Amino acid sequence: MGEQADTERDRTLGAVIRRHRTARQWSQKTFAGLLGVSQAAVNDWEHDATQPRAERLARIEVLLGTSPGALGAMLYGPTRLPAQEPGDAEELLTAVADLEHAVKRIRHCVERLRGMP
Repeated sequence: MGEQADTERDRTLGAVIRRHRTARQWSQKTFAGLLGVSQAAVNDWEHDATQPRAERLARIEVLLGTSPGALGAMLYGPTRLPAQEPGDAEELLTAVADLEHAVKRIRHCVERLRGMP
């Protein structure tokens, strides 16, 4: 029974994160710095005390070189991801509109500069 428990424990999200992180010879502190979180947060994830947020999982997958969605599937199943926060879509649309406006202003400035002697 002890071997089965160890095998199950090796398949937890925390164990997978730890295995990939140590394979890259990154300390928890280094990995935390790359993610912009505390070392304590990484430690908690690796010990399955807490779980990273869904949006953080994508960054973790990139850094660790896992398949896209693989870590999320461990938490939420292969096709279900948690719903976005209520304001996320509106904030994204606002940011896109702001960027489009900035691009128009830049183009206008470039045109004016081209017309200068």
